[in-house]
Order: sequence, then structure tokens, then C-alpha cells
Amino acid sequence: VESVLKAAQENLDRKTMNRALGYDFDWLVSRVLGLFGLTFNELLTGGKQRRMVQARSVLCYWGMRELGISAVSISKKLNIASSTASESAMKGRQIVEEHALKLMEEDKSEERPLNPQACERRP
Repeated sequence: VESVLKAAQENLDRKTMNRALGYDFDWLVSRVLGLFGLTFNELLTGGKQRRMVQARSVLCYWGMRELGISAVSISKKLNIASSTASESAMKGRQIVEEHALKLMEEDKSEERPLNPQACERRP
């Protein structure tokens, strides 16, 4: 029980710290756009192109998990259903893990947009 409570407290502390440092939805959008090499309009078009879907999924995941933004709030900003935002967050987690994406920039000189070929479905 103590380990579960400790993990929950660490998760809350991380979200609080991120918000206190000024990381908000607008910052997150810029971060995701940079990682995927997309424009703001491309992100909001609602297209089914793989890169756009992955970017929205990562945005939903990091927004909910790292910044504590509700699925309802994210869904309103992206003009999608809240259930879609929740489902996207689950997909976003897989994408973050598969591509070892980091929310925070470690070294800006090494940062490049995510390779579109890396987003293609594997055989």
C-alpha cells in the first residue's frame, strides 16, 4: 500500500512541478509540433495521416500524464470527443515508449523532427 501511495505522490509532484515551471498546453503543442515536424494547422485538421495521428496521440498522453490536463479539456482544444482524447492518450504512451520520446529537451542541438519513416507501420 505504501509503494502505491508513494508512486501516486511522485506522479502528483511531477505534474505540479511541470505546471509551476510554466509548462502548459501551449508549450506542449509547440514541443509536439517540433518533434513531429508539423504545423499547428496540420495538428488540428483531424486528418488520419499517420504522423498527425501520432502527434495528437502523444499530445494527449503527455497533456494528461505529465501536465495533469483532463481529457475533456484537451478534447475541447483539439475539437475531438473526450473519449477520443482518452483513447489517443493510450496510443500516445505506446508511441512515446517505442520512439523513446522525451517531454523535456535534453540537448537542443541534437533535437530533430521525428523521422516520418519511423512512424510507418512495421511489417
